[in-house]
Amino acid sequence: MTIIYLFLLAQVIHDIFEIIMHGRPGLMFTTFFYALILDSMKSCITLSLVYCIVVRRFMHLDTNENEYTDPNAEKIPK
Repeated sequence: MTIIYLFLLAQVIHDIFEIIMHGRPGLMFTTFFYALILDSMKSCITLSLVYCIVVRRFMHLDTNENEYTDPNAEKIPK
């Protein structure tokens, strides 16, 4: 996964350099596409780490959930 991320990062840097030096506007769309992929991969990695650290290790979401829910909130007055 890291190798793919580094490859895409190098490809984006290369495409930006080509656009600056040679003015090839066709590379702008591929650069945007690679940037979108990089951002999605970064988000998946970050959210996976948050899930592993917070939810699986400390279980804060599971044990503290009852403190914040109001049992009367589900009842609708008639």
